[in-house]
Amino acid sequence: MALTHDIELARNQKQTLSCLFLDVKGAFDHVSTKQLLRIMSELQLPRQVQNWTKSFLEKRKAGLAFDGEKQRIQRIEIEIPQGSPISPVLFLIYIRFLFPKIKAKFPEVQKPSYIDNVALYTTGRNAEENAKVLQEVTKTVFTWEEENAVQFDDSKTELIHFARGQKEATAEVTLPNKTVIKPVNEVKWLGIWLDRKLTFKTHVQKKASAATSVLHLIHRLMNSEWGLSAQAGKQLYTAFITSISDYGAEIWWKNQRSYQDLLQKLQNTALRKILGAFRTSPGAAMEIEASIEPVKVRLNKKCRKYALRVTTLPENHCIRQRIPMSYPPESSIGQEVPIQGNYLDWNQNAQRKSQRHPTQLIRILNSISTLIPTGTKLDSKSAANPPWQDTFAELADLSISGEDRDLVVKKHLTHIRQLIDQNHPIFYTDGSKLESNVKSQAKASVGAGIYWIFGKVISSESHFLGHTQEIMDAEIYAISQALERITDAKTRKKHFWVFTDSQSAIQNLQKDQMETEVYRDMRQNLEEIKAQGRKPKKEPEMQTQR
Repeated sequence: MALTHDIELARNQKQTLSCLFLDVKGAFDHVSTKQLLRIMSELQLPRQVQNWTKSFLEKRKAGLAFDGEKQRIQRIEIEIPQGSPISPVLFLIYIRFLFPKIKAKFPEVQKPSYIDNVALYTTGRNAEENAKVLQEVTKTVFTWEEENAVQFDDSKTELIHFARGQKEATAEVTLPNKTVIKPVNEVKWLGIWLDRKLTFKTHVQKKASAATSVLHLIHRLMNSEWGLSAQAGKQLYTAFITSISDYGAEIWWKNQRSYQDLLQKLQNTALRKILGAFRTSPGAAMEIEASIEPVKVRLNKKCRKYALRVTTLPENHCIRQRIPMSYPPESSIGQEVPIQGNYLDWNQNAQRKSQRHPTQLIRILNSISTLIPTGTKLDSKSAANPPWQDTFAELADLSISGEDRDLVVKKHLTHIRQLIDQNHPIFYTDGSKLESNVKSQAKASVGAGIYWIFGKVISSESHFLGHTQEIMDAEIYAISQALERITDAKTRKKHFWVFTDSQSAIQNLQKDQMETEVYRDMRQNLEEIKAQGRKPKKEPEMQTQR
């Protein structure tokens, strides 16, 4: 997405963007353990990490076995093992210093990469100027290559010029080893076929063809009389076929009718096989029967999800640095896209046919402009917790009663009397939802309430949460408010009790996988309570009364 965004910006400014794609030959197989450890030392990684890496790579043995014959086991002194989840991380560390060297000499050259796939591109007035710059960059790359025992595969090195006009650019790049790289019209990078005009025609056709081949294989598993059920066929279609046909849709989908018809034809064929329908059955009726979205709806939904995902990206992300600073959440880092003439900003809609958004990225952001207008404040913090951090269940005692209702009530009343006598703070939380009324045109309303007993003090409060929340949101919010009162309470009591009648709320907290601001506030309050030497207990003892 970052590459295509830069290509479109260059074309809008009547410039040419030239890109050289490199591939590390036998990436994992040619990593030197000593060199890797030296790089880790230069990066000042913890000594424990370096020792673990050394132990992981050294004293490894391997042998081949084929047709009953086994080769003698031999020691392997070099290479990162294939298939290990740590291998890509170690390789990225290994090539870590390549990119700073390029940036120091050629700050205008961009260097996107993914594991062993490296791209170098620059923008200029014409392809000839760009080719000269890229040729100089390769000298730095090949010098680093020799110093680190890494080799780039010349046969996989490709060059492409993205320029305006019908005339193809012919400027070549000569590598330091005298290999001449001639420009091509199409190149495949990270699963996306890029053509010099960014039509993505080849990409869509190849993906549709691959998805059709998979459909024929799946069809063998189902029939109108035997085989998989329609529900199972639908799941296979969604998991294995649309994932292929829609690959990279965020980059190429612009409501093109030809691409929509191609994928709609594929979907209609799949639906006939899934449902066992006649060949003349209308596609819209089959989509309703199978509960499958039309192609246009599915692709637009995919693009909107991407736009929403952009709001959660950190400021140093390459996409975040390329979008307008006004895009929520507003940031001091971004790229003000030129919107002179007929170009539109992300929050502007076309008033006439000649107006359009400058790039596909900006067009995608515009797809949700009515949902999150300019000035909207969004929480973009990540909810991921370090593995060494205490889980929610470790910060608070979470328990769910599975006993008989009458017995639970009896035990609860006895327990409450004991807690009150000992002056322990007690909190009751609840969430409620008033459903909408069509006749009175009243919207659904959600609220949360807490009730607490602390010695002789008895108090309660309620919170209106609006019309868009669900009952689960209210239950969680009520618990969070109780924890906030516990944090603010000035008492030496070490234990607090929070009672809720929502078993599902406790189960969600036990999973410790929620990604909301309320959840993060709850965790922060629990950590403060723990630091004070106290601990809350959450018990849904009354959950059987719901």
